[in-house]
Amino acid sequence: MDNRFSNIMDMGVRWFFENLELSSSFSGQVLREQTMVVDAHEIKGQYQRLEVFCQITAPDGAWQGKVSRLQSYLGQLRDIRQSLSSLGQSHTPDDIELFEIKSLAIINEGMRPWVNDLRLENLLLPDLSAVHNLLDPENSGINSFYVYDAYDERLPRLRQLIRSAGEYAEELQYQTAVIEDSVRKTLVERLLPYKTQLQEALLILAHVDILLAKALQVHRLSLILPVADEHTTTLEGLFNPEVKEVLEKEGKLFEPVDVSFTLYQPLLITGANMGGKSLTLKTIAMVQLLFQFGFGIPATRASLVPVEKVFYSGGDHQDMLKGVSSFAAEMKNIDRALTYMQEGKKILCLIDEPASTTNPTEGAALVKGLLQMLLHKNSQSVITTHYNLRDVNCQRMRVKGFQDGKMHYQLMADNQEETPKEALRIATSLGINPQWIEMAARELENTNIQNNLINEPK
Repeated sequence: MDNRFSNIMDMGVRWFFENLELSSSFSGQVLREQTMVVDAHEIKGQYQRLEVFCQITAPDGAWQGKVSRLQSYLGQLRDIRQSLSSLGQSHTPDDIELFEIKSLAIINEGMRPWVNDLRLENLLLPDLSAVHNLLDPENSGINSFYVYDAYDERLPRLRQLIRSAGEYAEELQYQTAVIEDSVRKTLVERLLPYKTQLQEALLILAHVDILLAKALQVHRLSLILPVADEHTTTLEGLFNPEVKEVLEKEGKLFEPVDVSFTLYQPLLITGANMGGKSLTLKTIAMVQLLFQFGFGIPATRASLVPVEKVFYSGGDHQDMLKGVSSFAAEMKNIDRALTYMQEGKKILCLIDEPASTTNPTEGAALVKGLLQMLLHKNSQSVITTHYNLRDVNCQRMRVKGFQDGKMHYQLMADNQEETPKEALRIATSLGINPQWIEMAARELENTNIQNNLINEPK
């Protein structure tokens, strides 16, 4: 599977796509066909263009009050790539195809002053006024097409005779059809020099639509434009808009998260279940993909390292559908990521609770070994776990956890080697059967007493 936008819709990216106010469905298709940008210079160029669009669509921007008009132009875009590609070949376009080409020229000429005034590299619309004039010889200004009388002096007389005929004039219809077909072939010959410009205009207009929709989304969702960094990813005030929207409907608040991690040293995030570790991991994956496809980022500050691939392992392994156990599927999935790294590829590796389905002793050993494997790799890695891991060379953070009767989801630096024991407190806050909780507490107390006796010096 390649890194096309259409193939990375999970991890919340689909929500961003579906909340883009694209004017044309064709623009959405162009976006789905885009591949992930991995070059830092190209990413910088993407955000320079988006910044310009954010400025002109701001309340005091140059396009303020005109966006709806421009969107009405862009809303007429159609996918006519096949029609343009076939120009000059044996195929003679019909009136519908010529109408679509004329429509493209009208859209282009309507948008050209606005777009070209921005003077953005790779975003300059060609002059298609000659195409417009060719397909509108009577200068009607109407967005439609037929073989006009102006194309051949014989057409007005023949059409008048057909209208005057009391019965079906087969010979007149035939003569007219022959002339019309000849006109279409001549039009193809005259359009052929503009073929490349028409193809360029179609894609540039789609990219304008995409940039305009992204800029409006930045304003609407209070997103920010990130910067590329060579070594460290830093996300401050990170939030997930989809989850935030759901919580706000329930009268709850989303707690933003600050997180930072680097190349060569994995980040280990610990904390009890229900601490938001999985959501944080998925949001990091989402943000990395948004970054490399040039979207606004849901954070107050963001700098990210471009990677060749985003790898996420979160327990929903497809191999389970083939009859492979969840543990085996997870191991194979993680092994693929390690293979990528050993081949020298720079990836973002996000693994949620690895080896959590096996026994705790071996599970902890597998996670510890994994962290050692990830050390010194030219990639970024973030691992979550509830295992207690000692003597591991990695960056550590933990969920702030259950305090003052409520769960706090922020991350904080952590120098401890034991995961906070909060399961019973969380279960109590959920109103779980108190007798069950009391019995579990007694078992935990007995286990602690036994461990202390075992560890007493003799």
